[in-house]
Amino acid sequence: RLFNYQARNKFHNRIQNAMEHPQAGAGPGSSNGNAFEPFLRTAEFWARATGIYMSYKGTQAKAGLLRSFAGKTEDQLKEEVWIPQHEASGRAMYELCVSLRGFYLKAGQFIGSRSDFVPEQICRQLALLCDRVPPMPPHAVSSAICKELRVNDLNEVFSWINLEKPLGSASISQVHKAKLRGEEGGDKESKVVQMHGGPFRFLRGGKSPRQQQQQQQQ
Repeated sequence: RLFNYQARNKFHNRIQNAMEHPQAGAGPGSSNGNAFEPFLRTAEFWARATGIYMSYKGTQAKAGLLRSFAGKTEDQLKEEVWIPQHEASGRAMYELCVSLRGFYLKAGQFIGSRSDFVPEQICRQLALLCDRVPPMPPHAVSSAICKELRVNDLNEVFSWINLEKPLGSASISQVHKAKLRGEEGGDKESKVVQMHGGPFRFLRGGKSPRQQQQQQQQ
């Protein structure tokens, strides 16, 4: 378990560093994101999923020993061994989904809805993914929006944007309130939708600099 937790933290830190500090030279007009980020996310998933799996194998061995040498009944094993294991695994799975976002959040929501074969304790934890998803930190949102819009500073696009308190945060996106600079100096109210691990777009009001550039070229 110690090895798995260390591996999990190592991969998590590498992913966070890749998100917060894009590759050198990345800027307006450069390619999006870090080329290794998908591989790092996959590696972190398997490291953490393996930790959960191995914890179950350890609990399985423990239950066998208690059954053979301590004479524990199945009901006793359920209360003393399996329920705590399911609760710990549910928390670990929730943290994994929240950390990796995107597809993993949707997969966690699906698993949490399958109480017909998934333990109740795990379903209870994963059900939190439907309405209790922590938002992305402000610095990560700012970096993602600047990268997508190919600008160095959000002030080039917005009069102001509230990064501290998003209007909402769900499994694949979160919404921020902002004022978009108008083409003739005026401001247009807008809502900024930041996709978790995906593109940025305006929910309403105005066009992004990329859209304006494409329209001018046409």
